[in-house]
Amino acid sequence: MDEVITKDGRTLAVEQWGVPTGTPVIYLHGSPMSRLARHPDDSLFERLGIRLITYDRPGFGCSTPLPGRQVVDAAEDVAAVADHLGLDRFAVFGVSGGGPHALAFAARHPGRVTRVGALASLAPRDAAGLDWTAGMNEGNTRSATVAVTDREAVLAHLSAVGTAGLPPLPEVERAVLSRPEIGAMLGPAFAEAVRPGLDGWVDDVRALFGTPWGFDPAEVSVPVRLWHGGLDTLVPPAHAEWLAARMPTADLTLQQDAGHGGHFDATPAMLAWLVGFPGLDTEELLAGRSVTVHVAGRDLHVQLGAPTAVDALPRLRALLADFASVRERATEYLWDWDANGGEGERERADFLAALTPTTLVVTGDGTVELHYEEIDEKYLMDGYWPAVHLDRGLVPVEVTIES
Repeated sequence: MDEVITKDGRTLAVEQWGVPTGTPVIYLHGSPMSRLARHPDDSLFERLGIRLITYDRPGFGCSTPLPGRQVVDAAEDVAAVADHLGLDRFAVFGVSGGGPHALAFAARHPGRVTRVGALASLAPRDAAGLDWTAGMNEGNTRSATVAVTDREAVLAHLSAVGTAGLPPLPEVERAVLSRPEIGAMLGPAFAEAVRPGLDGWVDDVRALFGTPWGFDPAEVSVPVRLWHGGLDTLVPPAHAEWLAARMPTADLTLQQDAGHGGHFDATPAMLAWLVGFPGLDTEELLAGRSVTVHVAGRDLHVQLGAPTAVDALPRLRALLADFASVRERATEYLWDWDANGGEGERERADFLAALTPTTLVVTGDGTVELHYEEIDEKYLMDGYWPAVHLDRGLVPVEVTIES
């Protein structure tokens, strides 16, 4: 566990999972949960090359309470965690009560967010035109009723829940919760959440069920992906539909046969999207196969080479995001290496235009190869093509000729 001290002197408890050098993703847990909550298959983060970062919201686990907090307050807490870890831009996502908190960061810090995901997320309590508790189960409806009163009432309500237990859940939820791997994760995550008491849970209920979020979801300008189960009675699907209609950049997947717990099965696809380049099939790459993506105006074949291909995924995503500069460095080097005698700017420009890479190979140690094929025979003998090798700093170091 790591500890982050906020500007107002509070402590936020942080955990990390997956690949330490991987693509960073900050996860906002549900309620009542803690930094130990995550997808139960930790190998998923390794397969996708993800550095998953979780933290306790105020009052949960080892994080200092912040009485009266709003959802929007999570934005500065996430920023504090990111600053502590030296993160610039990254993806965020949240599940259930964590969804609104992920959207809060995206709304307040759009320049730091690549993509944002929300699974089974609540809509704001003051959502215009939404019958907020319609289709909601008895337990959450009661929470919504007391959440609009005062803190003491919420505390009494949650204390009673802890004594009497939750109302029975639908079969679609029980089927998910009965999976051993999910129970093995949820048990410790819940126990850690309420270990210091109910402060975090009380503040979450008031922030999510009783008060405005403190920002308009329409302010979110980065790409958003929403997922919701059509059979969800903990958070009815109308909440996701309202969010999708409110956010211009949102795309909603409504899985009709899934309940609230269906977010566990939906998480792998969400994570792949959060850290992916459009069209980049990471599962195929990790299986050792070439994947074709459209970048810089044409198709590019992408491969991961040895060693440890999973370590190369974050590097690959960064290269594709800035592929124009990578291509420029490589082709400039090839021009200097052998321009076939040409010296004029016109010939140089023609040369660079003709040299369009067809294959990109990235290895686990960070080196890069750009392969060129079907090159105009004006520059190279027909049937032969070059490959430019670049080091970790994207400095070209070698050219090889292939037939």
